[in-house]
Amino acid sequence: MNSEKFQRLNAINGIIIEKVHPIEEKKTKTKNSGELVIDATCIPADITYPQDTKLLNRCREETEKIIDEVCKTNKIKKPRMKR
Repeated sequence: MNSEKFQRLNAINGIIIEKVHPIEEKKTKTKNSGELVIDATCIPADITYPQDTKLLNRCREETEKIIDEVCKTNKIKKPRMKR
């Protein structure tokens, strides 16, 4: 009984291999041509550009923190700022 199942599996595997084999031959017959150019400009990067409003807002926030520290250490009244 086991030998019959084994023979059937071998037959099925043979059919599968015959179906796949011509596909593999087609892949090997085609020759790659051309060249691959890799450029570093296409790599994503988290860079904030000067015209970006996020950069301007971040500078404003950092400046406000510095002003707060200076006023706190020198016991000076904080200037009016929109926050």
